Amino acid sequence: MLKAAIRTLALATLAGALFFAAFLYVIVRGTCSLIVCDDKWCEPGAIASDIASPDKRHLARIYHSFCGPPGGASNSYRVALRGNDRHTNDEVIIFRQEDDEPLVRWIGTDRLSISPGGWNGLISRSEHEADGVNIQYTVDLKAMFDASVNEQKRITDQFSSDQAEGINSISTRGFGRFRSWAERNASVSADR
Repeated sequence: MLKAAIRTLALATLAGALFFAAFLYVIVRGTCSLIVCDDKWCEPGAIASDIASPDKRHLARIYHSFCGPPGGASNSYRVALRGNDRHTNDEVIIFRQEDDEPLVRWIGTDRLSISPGGWNGLISRSEHEADGVNIQYTVDLKAMFDASVNEQKRITDQFSSDQAEGINSISTRGFGRFRSWAERNASVSADR
């Protein structure tokens, strides 16, 4: 009987520790999302890709960085616009998103289209014009909503109901934040 009570106490302690670890991860991750826009937490970043404009006058450069303090770091993607001259380092950061790499493509010599890589990465910068280039954002809100729902189902399957409820609440706020950004800044292809 004593062994059963000790085993039950040990399992309850383990369950509590796992819940606390999951909760702490979500809090640290959310906090890092808020500070990722501060370059002091980012490594300089590596060039992920360069996309030249059709007339070769401009270059959209995607940087991938590892950002955040130890224990709560994440990926960050920046899109910079620069002249396509190898002798100049002049560039302006036009878009920044945590976690998800954006899709960047030229839709004209002076028009650039950016689609955020996902709904859960904080977007901390989204310029609409730079160096004579018009920057447009496109979002398939239905696809992003479906991805959010699938993520919530995955969390519900992976964690206990109390844990899943807390994590999914944060996830719902994240999707709401993304939708708000999309409604203010992007051409939305599906309404939800």
